[in-house]
Amino acid sequence: MTEEQNESEPPLNPQKTGETETVTGNKRPRPASGADKPTKPRKKYAKRAPVWEHFIQREEDLSKSYCKYCKAEFACDTKKVGTSPMIGHINRCKEYKDWVEHENQKILSSDNNGNMKLVKYDPVMFRRSVNEMVVVNELPFSFVESEGWKRFCSNVLPMYKTFSRKTCSTDIVAMYLEEKAALKQLFSVEKQRVSLTTDIWTCPTTSYNYMVITGHWISTEWELQKRNLSFKVITDHKGDTIAAQLMDCLDDWGIEKVYAVTVDNARNNDKALEVFKNQLRMRGVDSLVNDGEFLHMRCCAHILNLIVGHGLKKANAHIVAIMNAVKYVRSSFSRLKTFALKCETSKLARGSLPLDVSTRWNSTYLMLSSALKLRVAFEKMEAEDKLYCDYFLEEEDKIKRVGPPTSIDWEKVARLVKFLKVFYKCTLIFSASKTVTSCLCYSEIVDIERSLITKCSSTDEETKKQANDMRDKFDKYWDGLSNMNPLVIVASVFDPRNKMKFASLCFDQLYGKDTIESKKLHASVSSVMETLYDHYSFKPTNSENNEDTEDQTEQTDSQPQPCTFELSDDEDDCEGMLSIYDKVVGLKINEVSYNELKVYLTEKPEPRVENLLGMPYDVLSWWRRNCSKFIVLSEFARDVLAIQASSVASESAFSTTGRVLDPYRSSLTPYMVEVLLCTQQWLRCTYKKEDTVANLAQMLQEFEFFESLDARNSAVEAALLSFLMRKSSLFNVLTVKLLFWCGLAFFVNLQLSSSQITDFIYNGFHPPLTNIAIQGITTVTPKGLMKLTNTSTQRTGHAFYTEPIRFKYSPNGTVSSFSTAFVFAIHTQIPIAHGMAFVIAPNPRLPFASPLQYLGLFNVTNNGNDRNHVFAVELDTIMNIEFNDTNNNHVGIDINSLNSVKSSPAGYWDEKDQFNNLTLISSKRMQVWVDYDGRSHRINVTMAPFSENKPRKPLVSIVRDLSSVLLQEMFVGFSSATGNIVSEIFVLGWSFRVNGKAQPLALSKLPRLPVWDPKPTRVYRFYKNWVPLISLLLIPLLLVIFLVRFILRRRRKFAEELEDWETEFGKNRLRFVAVGLAWEWDDVGKPSRI
Repeated sequence: MTEEQNESEPPLNPQKTGETETVTGNKRPRPASGADKPTKPRKKYAKRAPVWEHFIQREEDLSKSYCKYCKAEFACDTKKVGTSPMIGHINRCKEYKDWVEHENQKILSSDNNGNMKLVKYDPVMFRRSVNEMVVVNELPFSFVESEGWKRFCSNVLPMYKTFSRKTCSTDIVAMYLEEKAALKQLFSVEKQRVSLTTDIWTCPTTSYNYMVITGHWISTEWELQKRNLSFKVITDHKGDTIAAQLMDCLDDWGIEKVYAVTVDNARNNDKALEVFKNQLRMRGVDSLVNDGEFLHMRCCAHILNLIVGHGLKKANAHIVAIMNAVKYVRSSFSRLKTFALKCETSKLARGSLPLDVSTRWNSTYLMLSSALKLRVAFEKMEAEDKLYCDYFLEEEDKIKRVGPPTSIDWEKVARLVKFLKVFYKCTLIFSASKTVTSCLCYSEIVDIERSLITKCSSTDEETKKQANDMRDKFDKYWDGLSNMNPLVIVASVFDPRNKMKFASLCFDQLYGKDTIESKKLHASVSSVMETLYDHYSFKPTNSENNEDTEDQTEQTDSQPQPCTFELSDDEDDCEGMLSIYDKVVGLKINEVSYNELKVYLTEKPEPRVENLLGMPYDVLSWWRRNCSKFIVLSEFARDVLAIQASSVASESAFSTTGRVLDPYRSSLTPYMVEVLLCTQQWLRCTYKKEDTVANLAQMLQEFEFFESLDARNSAVEAALLSFLMRKSSLFNVLTVKLLFWCGLAFFVNLQLSSSQITDFIYNGFHPPLTNIAIQGITTVTPKGLMKLTNTSTQRTGHAFYTEPIRFKYSPNGTVSSFSTAFVFAIHTQIPIAHGMAFVIAPNPRLPFASPLQYLGLFNVTNNGNDRNHVFAVELDTIMNIEFNDTNNNHVGIDINSLNSVKSSPAGYWDEKDQFNNLTLISSKRMQVWVDYDGRSHRINVTMAPFSENKPRKPLVSIVRDLSSVLLQEMFVGFSSATGNIVSEIFVLGWSFRVNGKAQPLALSKLPRLPVWDPKPTRVYRFYKNWVPLISLLLIPLLLVIFLVRFILRRRRKFAEELEDWETEFGKNRLRFVAVGLAWEWDDVGKPSRI
């Protein structure tokens, strides 16, 4: 018995004080002296009354307690007053009633789609949201103590209790540790290979330098992931220090596999990566790919900055003249207004003139390109504005200002802007962090080189000189494969629109067709791809023996292995040849029967057509759809496409000074700086949004947009006010404004809430099959039947629609309504087989799925894991106790597990509301409908025979929100598996629709089921032929044996027993029967004579 039970359970035989009980049950007086035997302390009994949830007993006086809400005191002695006073008080306590009202109060909230709903106030969630706001929006900790925030909370959410800045910082650190632990599991447990980027941030107030290390990888759902892993102070910029920082980061996160590291072009980084490579090589063969030969990746954005900066190092007079003209216009509001009038009279579109920033060359490009559009206005200023002309007569540093710009200046700058446009576009592509950039690098590098070659042959001496200077810098870093990482070209091959044909065309354009340089480059890239492909094809099976895998493979291939002995209990066992063979084959477990690289390169590239929605081409989406076809090559592509072309983000890609930490964060400790910046980046990744910092072009566009929007709205509002005020004087101005903005919000919401409908229908699956990917043992017959399983045992079969279906319009939104209908049939000779399932999964491959009772959906380790994100409707024909199945003929709704959230025996409800059973294994066609309502979150599953209409009452119905189960894009299809008894499962037709009802199938057009051979299997032939024959032979034999046994037993029963004196007569002895027959008998039955 535990201590808890001793305190909570009363004694079995309570006795009076001063008495004890003898063995016989008689009571005797206890000794009066208490000194000999001290009394035991009184036990504390558990408070079982519900009222104790609202009262606290005083420690100094256990007979009194006080209310948690109003602090009123009451007697609580259990023997004298009990709990009646406390019960009476809690029913009257006003503070308790207010607490209950606030606790159950609901607040008005909106989801990501703008729909309003009532939610219960959660103080823990609200407090976490405040902490996230402080981190993401870069607010100071003192924000939570500011008067404005407190007033806002008191007006909007009175029950919210503000907290101090110290509590806020403690909560943020706890949030950082929580997010880090969840992310750390991905690297330490799942052994994810990552590519790294490094960057240096400077701190102006403390003179600290911070080194940020970012990890990049592509998830199993083929989504590019980016996470800041480290943001620590670095003491110096030596190579050994940088390498030590990288290794410490890997040890902290448990990262064991690195593919590439993107750094800038400093010499210390070259040494750092050499040291880092040597240290990482000692950890195992699988830590690096191809022994780290392609580990070092140079930052493309940094190289572009060096090339452009080298060409624009000395700004010529043409650029300075236009720069001074822009400075004059932006120097005061009156000058800007005068310039705007010149633009209007010249009928020029209204635009903005950005100023030049000395450390950002893109600002120079944007300033010149904007000024070129307003050239006519500047020429009018020169002809009509005397102040404008006098401005250029003034001296600056004792030198007359350059300008005003002449026609020659404008023409020279126009050619320069056209030249810089290529570099500007390339830098934007290189510095993107949320999209795949590695596959686009080489095409942009080739465009830059061709542009430089063209400008080097220009007739303009200044342009030619600038181009030659840039070309020298270009050749230093990107001259073929001598100074370029081959993975830059390999990544372009993994763009299905390019493949190797694009790389070959680039070689021919740069070096000439069929030249030695072109052929050499083509052979080098092909060799690199084949080498890396072989690495992925022959992966070691045991990660613990990675160091010895290569040696074992060479020894196995070069010479036969002798019989190895292993000591056992008997010390005489020899390892069998089958065991040795299993080890040899296990080393090449990932070897495929054909070369996927050659198949990929020989296939026709994808057409380069524009997206109907105007979205850029998604390379990862293509690989997600085709990863089941290229199993090994997709792993190769996953690592190569995760490489980042730039080590800096887009907002600092044009800068020549690097990233600078703001003064507010510079005053914090290095650990808190790391907590804030890492947590901020992690949270923004969960929000699925880009970084909030925009480039200059975006800021200019937004500024112009808001100006035009403000002017348009003001005009519409003024016209509406004038019209309404003329019609009636009863309208209030504020009411009209409210009506205007409500109407505007209504139309915007109406535009955003327009939904997209996705549907398809298959009245049979006739070859050639389009948009359906089959895997495993699934096949399609010439007559149009989809056969999920065949006569193989313990195998899985899958069939999925190849295009991903968008179920949510935002990652955190609600799931849209969807509906599906299909016709299936299950045939087997013996009524024992595994069923099938309609499934919605994030990956059409369903990796690591097991056959048998798992239906090809899960396995023993991931069954019930919420990270599966799988919704399925199972049609199961085996009762499995492990999954709590209803019976061996049921339909169930599964969410991330084969333990159905709700199930029912297979059947349907007819028009008379009577339930009719259906047998799934009947070789008959049956219809199934699955419907999900996105508003009510109700899931309905309905069944019916092939000839019946859809019943009004569903077979299985449950309310369950799938927003946390389904991702934004999912794949739909079917899954099945076989066990030891073979079965054939057919799907005859299928229709699916999002945001609407699925189209009804044309039952008359569906293919017919085959006429099965009466002897398709050995088991069937045994049961059909041999069992009846054996029965016919065995039954007569058993009857004969029974008759013989019966006769023998009867004879033994009635046989005469010989006594000892009768044995001496031998053959002369007469039997009693013979003697009886020898006598003559009279009429009364007595013997008369012999």
